[in-house]
Amino acid sequence: MSAEKLNRWVSENRVPQRLLLSGSGNLLELGLKTASLILDEPLIKITQGINQDVKVSVDDEQSLKIGDRQNPESLSVRGLIRWLHQTPVSKRRVLVLENLERTSRDAMHTWLKILEEPPERAQFILTTKNHHQLPTTILSRLTVLPITDIPVTNHSTDASAFLASKDLIDQFQIIDALDKTHKDDPKIAKRFMDELLHEARQNPQYQRLIPAFFDAYTDIQRNINRRLVLEHLAIYMQNR
Repeated sequence: MSAEKLNRWVSENRVPQRLLLSGSGNLLELGLKTASLILDEPLIKITQGINQDVKVSVDDEQSLKIGDRQNPESLSVRGLIRWLHQTPVSKRRVLVLENLERTSRDAMHTWLKILEEPPERAQFILTTKNHHQLPTTILSRLTVLPITDIPVTNHSTDASAFLASKDLIDQFQIIDALDKTHKDDPKIAKRFMDELLHEARQNPQYQRLIPAFFDAYTDIQRNINRRLVLEHLAIYMQNR
């Protein structure tokens, strides 16, 4: 049920402001996808650090330090807190932090202060392998979501098939399936484009298509008929 609950929170625009994902899976990737959906931004912009309103703290197997009081490093706890207090470019600033349990003891107390009174336009997406390792004072300020099943719905399999297909009919069938799902999941086309962009970035064979994918993504954001946009994209791909 945890993945269903997270999907529902995202689709209803009510993701808890102080969210802690707990489990043994790839929760960093799940957190990045959630940030992408919250901000309605392509996932590729977030993973490449292009979006100014997203800060990602990846676990480097070292303790997360508190940082200097006057001039903290950007990825120290004080540096992250200073960043969260700055005015966002879009609707909010999102911190995605992997393995909160890595925080040093003195730094954990600093986290507690901002979690008690978070900036109004700050969004926390924190992860942990086991939330029972964390102090109860921290847990009491967070909405803990154990992740035991498939993470936030994505269509990477469909995107891979769409990219690899040499048959326009097969591509149109994928588009038809996405279109039928749109009523229950209005952001499905944008997530599909995120996956296409991600797949293309990873595969040199498809990198020449990236400009066309960005154009299609922009058209969908402008509420141009998603089916027509994707069908036009499929025809373009078959002619390349």
